[in-house]
Amino acid sequence: MRGKYRMHHIVEVVILLLWMTGCRNVSPDSTNATEIGFRSAFLSPDSMGRFNNFADLVATGEAENNRFGVNVTFGNVNGDGYNDLLVTAPRYNDWQGKAYLYYGGENIDDKPDKIFTGEEIGDSFSSGGGPSAYLADINKDGFDDVIIGARKFYNSKGRVYIFYGGLNMDETADIIIEGHVKNSQFGHSIAVGDLNGDGELDIVIGANKFESYRGRAYLYYGPIASDTTVDKIFTGEATDDTFASSITARGDVDGDGCDDLLIGTLFWPKYTNRGRAYFYYGGSGTEMDVFPDIIFDAESGRDNFAVGLDLFDIDNDGYADILVSAREWGEGANASQGRAYIYWGSSRETMDNVADVTFTGEAFTNASFGGNTIYAGHVNSDPYGDIIIGAYNWHQRNRIGRAYLFYGGTRTSIDTKCDHIFHENKEPETNYGKEARLCDLNNDGLDDVVLAGYTYNNEQGRVWIYLNKPLSSK
Repeated sequence: MRGKYRMHHIVEVVILLLWMTGCRNVSPDSTNATEIGFRSAFLSPDSMGRFNNFADLVATGEAENNRFGVNVTFGNVNGDGYNDLLVTAPRYNDWQGKAYLYYGGENIDDKPDKIFTGEEIGDSFSSGGGPSAYLADINKDGFDDVIIGARKFYNSKGRVYIFYGGLNMDETADIIIEGHVKNSQFGHSIAVGDLNGDGELDIVIGANKFESYRGRAYLYYGPIASDTTVDKIFTGEATDDTFASSITARGDVDGDGCDDLLIGTLFWPKYTNRGRAYFYYGGSGTEMDVFPDIIFDAESGRDNFAVGLDLFDIDNDGYADILVSAREWGEGANASQGRAYIYWGSSRETMDNVADVTFTGEAFTNASFGGNTIYAGHVNSDPYGDIIIGAYNWHQRNRIGRAYLFYGGTRTSIDTKCDHIFHENKEPETNYGKEARLCDLNNDGLDDVVLAGYTYNNEQGRVWIYLNKPLSSK
């Protein structure tokens, strides 16, 4: 009897230690922030996270030094009703670069169905981090198209390639958009949205090294197939800012029927690494201007604010919300702890630049919470947007990596307690979670989780896919 009691006590102690490891509470220093808590994924019931603690599918790069997993994006390329997954490996063949397309389905596998390859060695095809690959239906034929940048093409003038999707698409580019200035790295970042509300998708392409790293972004109104002449140019404030290092245009923040544009500059001002995000309202016709309507600033210096961006309706009020991450937030023992912010979308008259919700990374881990990715989707059956945030430097900057899933809610009900932690990777120098996406790969109406770590096994790279499970699944 005494032995059974002792064993039971030991189990309780182990569970308590696991709970303490996964549940550090941090007191934020902002009055707009809500306290964050972490519930260990080992202890979360299936009904909470709906995810296993181990990946359902793992895809690994072809060889070492390829950096498979630098970019991960998704869309329905072959029109079968399932989202497909595109994973890039820009260091293939001395930076010639490759991108691998995996068709989604009930039995998705780890063998690529299409492979796209850069033109020349050194082009850095698919290598930008802002991101430089995107899937969207540019020509309105019902098939998403593959859009990939090559930022170092022709002395870093850069190029962007569009491959039309279809029942059996090929790997030959159908449209090529040329960069404008040498050494500008046109194609470092790509965003797609309907910025003028005409039903045609528009493309915004970033060149973050334009004019000694001042940075620029170029807007091309759709339909792209009939016109690749630039329509608007957005320019950074000063040299060394790296304007357009990150970019997104996938949401309508003010509810006017036009998507809006959010552009990040990680190193503003002048390589201080503080960071800034510039927000531009879309507008009908050509009325959208190139002057920022709202500027979002970091809390402190060296935050790397705006490394991750997204626009998504989290509280289900009909307005897309603004999501921004700052992977290097924190000082002293909490340096590089990291933070992420929600700014609630609303009418133009009431929109402001004060964070409404603040998520803070785990204390004392130097994990770079929020970098490179903050991304939203729907992982459960409620109408609220859910958020995935990577922390690729966890633990103690060893790059073992973690990713945190937060369920959305109304403005009054949302909390900042993590609902599921993905942390099956145990190997250092992997960057697990540096890319994180929510996307429905098996067409069950619930988003799955895709995490990538491009430095796995000497930069061979790896992608982990966690399929969403119904409440009754085990």
